[in-house]
Amino acid sequence: MSEAEATQETGSQESAPPAASFQDSLPEDLRGNPSLKNFNDVGSLAKSYVHAQRMVGADKIPLPGNNSTDDDWSRVYDKLGRPADIKDYDVSLPEIFEDDGFRKSIHAAGLNQKQAASVAQFMQSQTEAANGKLDAYREQAKLDTETELRAEYGKAFGEKVQRAQATAKYLLGSKGDPTSEDNILGNIRLADGRMLGDHPDIIRMFEAMSHEIAEDDLDGVTTESAMTTPSDAQDEIDQLQADRKNGAYWNKHHPEHDKAVARVQELFAYVHPEEDIVL
Repeated sequence: MSEAEATQETGSQESAPPAASFQDSLPEDLRGNPSLKNFNDVGSLAKSYVHAQRMVGADKIPLPGNNSTDDDWSRVYDKLGRPADIKDYDVSLPEIFEDDGFRKSIHAAGLNQKQAASVAQFMQSQTEAANGKLDAYREQAKLDTETELRAEYGKAFGEKVQRAQATAKYLLGSKGDPTSEDNILGNIRLADGRMLGDHPDIIRMFEAMSHEIAEDDLDGVTTESAMTTPSDAQDEIDQLQADRKNGAYWNKHHPEHDKAVARVQELFAYVHPEEDIVL
C-alpha cells in the first residue's frame, strides 16, 4: 500500500460517524425523554417493561411523607401485616417485662408478627445473658463472704451464721414469727444484685443483734457458750498463759493445772479450725 493510500484510509477511519443509538430509531418526541437515559439497548428497555407489566394490578402501598398523619402510617402498618389487636401477637417475653405494655408498644410502632417475634427473642436472649452474669456475680459474692467469715469465726462460723439468720428471720419475718420464712438473708436481693446475706457486714450486724434477743425467740439457735472465734480463743489462751510464775497452766502443782492445759488445747482447735461447716 502506497503512502497516499494509507493516508486516505486513515482519514476515512477518523471521519467515520459514531455508532447509532437505539434511541435514534425512536420517534423524535421520545428520544430526549429522561426516563430512557438509563437504557443502553433495546434489551434492557424490554426487560424493564416486562417487570412493570408484572407489577400491574399488584397491591401497592404508598409511602407516607413528612406531613403524613398517624392514620396514614397506621394504614401502612396494617398493609404490612400488623395484627389487628395486640392479643394477636404470638410472642413470649421474659418474666420481668409487662406483657401488655410490650404488646401495646410494638403495636403502636407498627411491628408485624415476624418483627415482634424477632424483638421478643432478642429481649429473651439478652435477659438470659444478664441473669447468667448476675448469678455468677452473686455466687462469687457468696463465696467471698463465706471465706472471710470462716477466717474470722473459725469453728464458730456455723453457729454465728445460724444466729444471724435466725435474727433476720425474727426481725424481718411476719410480725417476728420465727417460722415465717426459713432463709430471709438468702431471699432478699439488694440493688447491686447480691443477696442480703452475701455481705459479711450484714452477717456481723445480725449476729451482734442476736445477743439482744431472747434465745427462745430465735429459731434453732444454740447457746452462746459454744461459740468461740479464733480471736476469742487466742485471747483466752493468752490469759491462761499470762502468769508464767503462779498461773495454773505453767504450775504443775496447781490444782487447776490439768484443767487449764486441757482448756488451752481445746482453744487451739478454735484458733486453727479444721471443721468444714456449710453456710
